[in-house]
Amino acid sequence: MIVEARKLHASSFRKQHKKALIYGMEQLQWALKANVEVERIFIKEGDKTLSHNLLIKDKIIELSEGILKKISGTKYLVPYLGVINFENNVNITNDNFIVVLDNIIDLGNIGSIIRTSKGFSINNFIMSHMDYDPYQRKIIDASRGLVFNSDFLIKEKTDDVVRYLKKHNYQIIVTSPHAKKLQSQLPLSSKPIALIIGNESSGV
Repeated sequence: MIVEARKLHASSFRKQHKKALIYGMEQLQWALKANVEVERIFIKEGDKTLSHNLLIKDKIIELSEGILKKISGTKYLVPYLGVINFENNVNITNDNFIVVLDNIIDLGNIGSIIRTSKGFSINNFIMSHMDYDPYQRKIIDASRGLVFNSDFLIKEKTDDVVRYLKKHNYQIIVTSPHAKKLQSQLPLSSKPIALIIGNESSGV
C-alpha cells in the first residue's frame, strides 16, 4: 500500500495502474467534489480533521510524519495525501470542440490551458506526446483540480492525432503568432473544431 503510493511518483506507473497521488487538503477536496474514486487517504497520526466525513472515514490511514514524507517525496510534511483512480478519465467522447496540446513542456501551462478551456465548457483534451500525464501534481494545481472532471486522449505522435481528428471529421485549427489572419476573421464550417496549441518555443 505504502510502496504502491511511492511508486505513483512515476508517470509510467500511474498510467499502467490508472492511479495517481494527490497532495494536500485542497487537491483532496477537488477530487471529492469531482466524484473521483479515492481509494485511500494518508494523514498525520492523531489528526481528526477528516474523521467526521462518513464518505471517506473508512479510507483514512494514519501515518507518522516520516512515512508521509517518504510517500510524498518531499523534505517537508504534506499532512494529507491520497490515492485516486482515474480509469474513467482516459477516453474522450466525440464533441464539438477539442483542445489538442501539442508537445507543451511546462506543466503549469498545461494546467492553465485546461482551466481556461473548462471556463468555455470544453471538456475533451488530446495530448500528442507519449510522456504527457495530466495527473502530475503541478498540472492538478494549475488547473485548480479541473483535470479531475476532464477527459483525455493521449497519442504518442502528432501524426496519430491528425489521423484521429480526420477520421472523426474535425476541422483542424492551428494557433500561430505569425498567422496572416486573426481568429475572428477565419471562416469556419459547421464541423466540430479541434484547436491545436503548440510548444512554447517551436509552436505547433
